[in-house]
Amino acid sequence: MKVYMVIEKNDGGSGGWGQYVSLCGIYTDEHEANRRKQKLDATINEEGYLIEKDEDFINDTRYMYDVIPVEANEDIDELLGGYSE
Repeated sequence: MKVYMVIEKNDGGSGGWGQYVSLCGIYTDEHEANRRKQKLDATINEEGYLIEKDEDFINDTRYMYDVIPVEANEDIDELLGGYSE
């Protein structure tokens, strides 16, 4: 059985010097996973910055969302990303 992981990658405002990877959901239905990704994508602009910003809170973090299909109940070696310098 396949499951679909929705992940978020963001640079933590590091200007390209690091990256965080977060799990946003695991779905058994690919359409549900893509719906979740679309909702998340709707919160960012084309460059990956949050659309709605609190004027008192400066957030220069860039975001990217992805759906990764994986086989359930099997060992996998899937690099999700992430780095720091």
